Amino acid sequence: MSEQPKTELYAAMAKAFDELSYAQMEGTGANTSVSHNTIKRMVRRAFQRCGLMWLPSEATCVTEPHINKENARAGYMTTLAVDFTVVHVATGQSITTRASGQGFDSTDSGSVKAWSRAIKTWAIATFCIEAGFDTEKDDNGDPIDKDLVEKTFQRARKELRDVAPTRAKADETYAKLLAYYKTHSGRPVEDPREFKTRGDAMGALAALRQSIELWGPDALEREAHAKAGHEEPEKAKPKRKKRTTSQFPLGITDDDLPEALRGEPTDAELDQQFAKQEKV
Repeated sequence: MSEQPKTELYAAMAKAFDELSYAQMEGTGANTSVSHNTIKRMVRRAFQRCGLMWLPSEATCVTEPHINKENARAGYMTTLAVDFTVVHVATGQSITTRASGQGFDSTDSGSVKAWSRAIKTWAIATFCIEAGFDTEKDDNGDPIDKDLVEKTFQRARKELRDVAPTRAKADETYAKLLAYYKTHSGRPVEDPREFKTRGDAMGALAALRQSIELWGPDALEREAHAKAGHEEPEKAKPKRKKRTTSQFPLGITDDDLPEALRGEPTDAELDQQFAKQEKV
Protein backbone atom coordinates (compact mmCIF):
# COMPACT_ATOMS: atom_id res chain seq x y z
CA MET A 1 0.00 0.00 0.00
CA SER A 2 1.48 3.31 -1.05
CA GLU A 3 1.99 6.07 1.49
CA GLN A 4 -0.58 8.87 1.42
CA PRO A 5 0.76 12.29 0.37
CA LYS A 6 1.43 14.63 3.30
CA THR A 7 -0.18 17.63 1.68
CA GLU A 8 -1.32 19.39 4.87
CA LEU A 9 2.07 18.91 6.54
CA TYR A 10 4.00 20.29 3.58
CA ALA A 11 1.62 23.25 3.23
CA ALA A 12 2.10 24.14 6.91
CA MET A 13 5.89 23.76 6.61
CA ALA A 14 5.85 26.02 3.54
CA LYS A 15 4.07 28.67 5.59
CA ALA A 16 6.66 28.28 8.37
CA PHE A 17 9.39 28.47 5.71
CA ASP A 18 8.07 31.88 4.71
CA GLU A 19 7.93 33.16 8.31
CA LEU A 20 11.38 31.85 9.32
CA SER A 21 13.34 33.81 6.76
CA TYR A 22 15.59 36.00 8.95
CA ALA A 23 17.37 35.66 12.31
CA GLN A 24 19.08 38.45 14.22
CA MET A 25 22.77 37.84 14.92
CA GLU A 26 24.27 38.78 18.28
CA GLY A 27 27.75 39.55 19.58
CA THR A 28 30.59 41.65 18.21
CA GLY A 29 33.67 41.09 16.06
CA ALA A 30 34.55 37.46 15.47
CA ASN A 31 32.11 36.31 18.17
CA THR A 32 28.92 36.90 16.21
CA SER A 33 26.28 34.20 15.86
CA VAL A 34 22.58 33.45 16.09
CA SER A 35 21.79 32.44 19.66
CA HIS A 36 20.19 29.15 20.62
CA ASN A 37 17.29 30.98 22.34
CA THR A 38 16.63 33.14 19.28
CA ILE A 39 16.23 30.09 17.03
CA LYS A 40 14.01 28.27 19.54
CA ARG A 41 11.81 31.33 20.00
CA MET A 42 11.44 31.81 16.24
CA VAL A 43 10.61 28.17 15.55
CA ARG A 44 8.17 27.90 18.46
CA ARG A 45 6.17 30.96 17.44
CA ALA A 46 6.13 30.07 13.75
CA PHE A 47 5.09 26.49 14.50
CA GLN A 48 2.28 27.66 16.79
CA ARG A 49 0.91 29.87 14.03
CA CYS A 50 1.23 27.10 11.44
CA GLY A 51 -0.21 24.25 13.51
CA LEU A 52 3.07 22.34 13.77
CA MET A 53 5.16 20.84 16.56
CA TRP A 54 8.69 19.43 16.61
CA LEU A 55 9.98 16.42 18.53
CA PRO A 56 13.79 16.18 18.75
CA SER A 57 15.37 12.91 19.89
CA GLU A 58 19.01 11.92 20.31
CA ALA A 59 20.17 9.41 17.71
CA THR A 60 23.88 9.03 18.50
CA CYS A 61 26.26 10.65 20.97
CA VAL A 62 30.05 10.23 21.12
CA THR A 63 32.32 11.99 23.64
CA GLU A 64 36.11 11.85 23.26
CA PRO A 65 39.12 13.60 24.87
CA HIS A 66 40.14 16.63 22.87
CA ILE A 67 42.65 19.47 22.95
CA ASN A 68 41.55 22.87 21.70
CA LYS A 69 44.13 23.99 19.12
CA GLU A 70 43.44 27.69 19.68
CA ASN A 71 44.33 27.78 23.38
CA ALA A 72 45.76 24.29 24.00
CA ARG A 73 43.06 23.65 26.59
CA ALA A 74 42.27 20.00 27.29
CA GLY A 75 38.69 18.84 27.49
CA TYR A 76 36.07 16.70 25.81
CA MET A 77 34.48 16.95 22.37
CA THR A 78 30.93 15.66 22.08
CA THR A 79 29.52 14.80 18.65
CA LEU A 80 25.77 14.44 18.59
CA ALA A 81 23.25 13.39 15.94
CA VAL A 82 19.63 14.41 16.54
CA ASP A 83 16.48 13.30 14.74
CA PHE A 84 13.91 16.10 14.37
CA THR A 85 10.33 15.01 13.75
CA VAL A 86 7.93 17.71 12.54
CA VAL A 87 4.26 16.86 13.16
CA HIS A 88 1.18 18.48 11.65
CA VAL A 89 -1.10 18.70 14.70
CA ALA A 90 -4.45 18.53 12.89
CA THR A 91 -3.68 15.44 10.78
CA GLY A 92 -0.82 13.69 12.58
CA GLN A 93 1.28 13.71 9.41
CA SER A 94 5.00 13.82 10.18
CA ILE A 95 8.45 13.89 8.67
CA THR A 96 11.82 13.20 10.30
CA THR A 97 15.18 14.68 9.35
CA ARG A 98 18.58 14.52 11.06
CA ALA A 99 21.16 17.13 11.99
CA SER A 100 24.39 16.95 13.96
CA GLY A 101 26.35 19.23 16.25
CA GLN A 102 29.61 19.33 18.19
CA GLY A 103 30.40 20.85 21.54
CA PHE A 104 33.72 21.24 23.37
CA ASP A 105 34.01 21.73 27.13
CA SER A 106 36.49 20.95 29.88
CA THR A 107 33.71 19.60 32.13
CA ASP A 108 30.38 17.99 31.29
CA SER A 109 28.72 20.74 29.21
CA GLY A 110 29.88 19.47 25.83
CA SER A 111 26.64 17.61 25.18
CA VAL A 112 24.56 20.71 25.96
CA LYS A 113 26.60 22.74 23.45
CA ALA A 114 26.29 19.94 20.90
CA TRP A 115 22.50 19.94 21.32
CA SER A 116 22.43 23.69 20.80
CA ARG A 117 24.52 23.43 17.61
CA ALA A 118 22.35 20.61 16.28
CA ILE A 119 19.14 22.57 16.83
CA LYS A 120 20.51 25.68 15.12
CA THR A 121 21.96 23.64 12.25
CA TRP A 122 18.67 21.84 11.66
CA ALA A 123 16.48 24.96 11.78
CA ILE A 124 18.77 27.10 9.61
CA ALA A 125 19.27 24.36 7.02
CA THR A 126 15.64 23.19 6.92
CA PHE A 127 14.06 26.63 6.60
CA CYS A 128 16.94 28.45 4.83
CA ILE A 129 17.10 31.06 7.59
CA GLU A 130 19.22 34.06 6.71
CA ALA A 131 21.28 35.51 9.56
CA GLY A 132 22.55 39.06 9.86
CA PHE A 133 22.42 42.37 11.70
CA ASP A 134 19.66 44.93 11.34
CA THR A 135 20.18 47.40 8.52
CA GLU A 136 19.55 50.35 10.86
CA LYS A 137 21.70 50.89 13.96
CA ASP A 138 21.50 53.15 16.97
CA ASP A 139 23.41 56.39 17.54
CA ASN A 140 26.55 54.53 18.62
CA GLY A 141 26.58 52.34 15.50
CA ASP A 142 25.55 49.22 17.45
CA PRO A 143 22.76 46.76 16.51
CA ILE A 144 19.32 47.20 18.09
CA ASP A 145 19.10 45.93 21.67
CA LYS A 146 16.21 43.48 21.20
CA ASP A 147 15.92 42.78 24.94
CA LEU A 148 15.58 46.49 25.71
CA VAL A 149 12.94 46.90 23.00
CA GLU A 150 10.94 43.97 24.38
CA LYS A 151 11.08 45.23 27.99
CA THR A 152 10.11 48.75 26.93
CA PHE A 153 7.08 47.51 25.00
CA GLN A 154 6.04 45.28 27.91
CA ARG A 155 5.91 48.32 30.18
CA ALA A 156 4.00 50.33 27.58
CA ARG A 157 1.51 47.49 27.11
CA LYS A 158 0.91 47.33 30.87
CA GLU A 159 0.22 51.07 30.97
CA LEU A 160 -2.12 50.72 28.00
CA ARG A 161 -4.09 48.01 29.79
CA ASP A 162 -4.33 50.20 32.90
CA VAL A 163 -6.06 53.06 31.07
CA ALA A 164 -7.96 51.31 28.24
CA PRO A 165 -11.75 50.79 28.56
CA THR A 166 -11.21 47.01 28.49
CA ARG A 167 -8.24 44.64 28.41
CA ALA A 168 -9.46 43.30 25.07
CA LYS A 169 -9.49 46.81 23.60
CA ALA A 170 -5.95 47.39 24.88
CA ASP A 171 -4.65 44.14 23.35
CA GLU A 172 -6.44 44.87 20.06
CA THR A 173 -4.85 48.33 19.86
CA TYR A 174 -1.43 46.97 20.80
CA ALA A 175 -1.55 44.28 18.09
CA LYS A 176 -2.81 46.78 15.51
CA LEU A 177 0.00 49.24 16.15
CA LEU A 178 2.67 46.54 15.87
CA ALA A 179 1.10 45.07 12.73
CA TYR A 180 1.45 48.43 10.95
CA TYR A 181 5.14 47.54 10.57
CA LYS A 182 6.67 44.61 8.69
CA THR A 183 9.34 42.07 9.57
CA HIS A 184 12.31 41.21 7.36
CA SER A 185 10.16 38.52 5.71
CA GLY A 186 7.43 41.05 4.90
CA ARG A 187 4.72 39.85 7.30
CA PRO A 188 3.19 42.11 9.99
CA VAL A 189 5.13 42.46 13.24
CA GLU A 190 3.58 40.42 16.07
CA ASP A 191 6.36 40.70 18.63
CA PRO A 192 8.54 43.75 19.50
CA ARG A 193 11.70 41.73 18.88
CA GLU A 194 10.71 41.43 15.21
CA PHE A 195 11.12 45.11 14.32
CA LYS A 196 13.55 45.55 11.42
CA THR A 197 14.89 48.90 12.54
CA ARG A 198 15.14 51.13 15.58
CA GLY A 199 13.04 53.72 13.74
CA ASP A 200 10.15 51.26 13.37
CA ALA A 201 10.28 50.44 17.09
CA MET A 202 10.31 54.15 17.97
CA GLY A 203 7.33 54.88 15.74
CA ALA A 204 5.22 52.05 17.21
CA LEU A 205 6.13 53.03 20.76
CA ALA A 206 5.22 56.66 20.11
CA ALA A 207 1.82 55.51 18.83
CA LEU A 208 1.32 53.47 22.01
CA ARG A 209 2.15 56.55 24.06
CA GLN A 210 -0.46 58.54 22.20
CA SER A 211 -3.15 55.94 22.94
CA ILE A 212 -2.14 55.89 26.62
CA GLU A 213 -2.37 59.67 26.87
CA LEU A 214 -5.70 59.74 25.01
CA TRP A 215 -7.30 57.16 27.30
CA GLY A 216 -5.72 58.50 30.49
CA PRO A 217 -8.42 61.08 31.39
CA ASP A 218 -11.18 58.51 30.76
CA ALA A 219 -9.46 56.08 33.11
CA LEU A 220 -9.29 58.71 35.88
CA GLU A 221 -12.97 59.48 35.32
CA ARG A 222 -13.95 55.80 35.57
CA GLU A 223 -11.94 55.44 38.78
CA ALA A 224 -13.61 58.51 40.32
CA HIS A 225 -17.00 57.22 39.20
CA ALA A 226 -16.40 53.89 40.98
CA LYS A 227 -15.20 55.57 44.20
CA ALA A 228 -18.26 57.84 44.26
CA GLY A 229 -20.61 54.89 44.39
CA HIS A 230 -21.54 55.09 40.71
CA GLU A 231 -22.48 58.75 40.94
CA GLU A 232 -21.66 60.89 37.94
CA PRO A 233 -18.22 62.41 38.62
CA GLU A 234 -17.12 65.87 37.64
CA LYS A 235 -15.22 65.98 34.41
CA ALA A 236 -11.56 66.53 35.17
CA LYS A 237 -9.59 68.86 32.96
CA PRO A 238 -7.55 66.60 30.67
CA LYS A 239 -3.80 66.86 30.77
CA ARG A 240 -1.37 65.69 28.12
CA LYS A 241 1.52 64.58 30.26
CA LYS A 242 4.91 64.25 28.62
CA ARG A 243 6.75 61.03 29.42
CA THR A 244 10.44 61.09 30.10
CA THR A 245 13.07 59.11 28.25
CA SER A 246 13.77 57.20 31.46
CA GLN A 247 10.27 55.72 31.23
CA PHE A 248 10.82 54.92 27.56
CA PRO A 249 14.56 54.26 27.10
CA LEU A 250 14.32 54.41 23.31
CA GLY A 251 14.05 58.20 23.56
CA ILE A 252 10.63 58.60 21.95
CA THR A 253 9.14 62.04 21.27
CA ASP A 254 5.80 63.06 19.78
CA ASP A 255 7.56 63.88 16.51
CA ASP A 256 8.36 60.18 16.00
CA LEU A 257 4.70 59.24 15.44
CA PRO A 258 3.91 58.19 11.83
CA GLU A 259 1.27 60.35 10.16
CA ALA A 260 -0.87 57.52 8.79
CA LEU A 261 -1.28 54.83 11.40
CA ARG A 262 -4.44 52.88 10.55
CA GLY A 263 -7.00 55.37 11.71
CA GLU A 264 -5.14 56.59 14.80
CA PRO A 265 -5.96 60.30 15.48
CA THR A 266 -3.38 62.88 14.44
CA ASP A 267 -1.98 65.51 16.82
CA ALA A 268 -4.34 68.11 15.36
CA GLU A 269 -7.35 65.87 15.95
CA LEU A 270 -6.22 65.19 19.51
CA ASP A 271 -5.90 68.92 20.18
CA GLN A 272 -9.46 69.41 18.98
CA GLN A 273 -10.72 66.62 21.25
CA PHE A 274 -8.98 68.07 24.27
CA ALA A 275 -10.23 71.56 23.45
CA LYS A 276 -13.82 70.25 23.36
CA GLN A 277 -13.42 68.54 26.74
CA GLU A 278 -12.05 71.74 28.30
CA LYS A 279 -15.19 73.63 27.27
CA VAL A 280 -17.52 71.10 28.96
